[in-house]
Amino acid sequence: MKDNIELITKILEFGLAITSVIGAFISWTNSKKTKKDVDYIEKVKKEILNRESIEQIGIVREAAAKIKEIMKSYFLRSNRINVTGRNFKKDITQIKEALTIIKENRDIFQNSEANCSDIIYSEVNVLVEQMTEFENDEDNLKRSMRETDNKMDNFLANLKELKNS
Repeated sequence: MKDNIELITKILEFGLAITSVIGAFISWTNSKKTKKDVDYIEKVKKEILNRESIEQIGIVREAAAKIKEIMKSYFLRSNRINVTGRNFKKDITQIKEALTIIKENRDIFQNSEANCSDIIYSEVNVLVEQMTEFENDEDNLKRSMRETDNKMDNFLANLKELKNS
């Protein structure tokens, strides 16, 4: 009887050892599968973030282009400014709205210290205030508008560079 108990004990120990090896193999297999799943999820997450970033760049680009379009509408070929037939206050409001969109999407620029959205927002806001002050002073108004136009050109170039990177 003692031999039977020892035999049963040995069989149970062997069964437990086999079960442990099988369990370890299943765990190892599942960990590999989980790693693949995590890698896939990370890849999908990066793609989604990239698409969101591209969409944000498009939104910011449209806002910047709107500002350029408004500036362009004031210039004549004779290098003079034409405010006739324009609603100056409405245009200033549209510029400020476009600047707000640019500021709201500041996270497309990863550098937090010299964020291009923050810089363009601040600089063009100052110029817009100058335009408001110089509404009846053509020379200063033209200077502020040209400077705004140039800053928007540079900003659009930064956006294009960002989109291509």
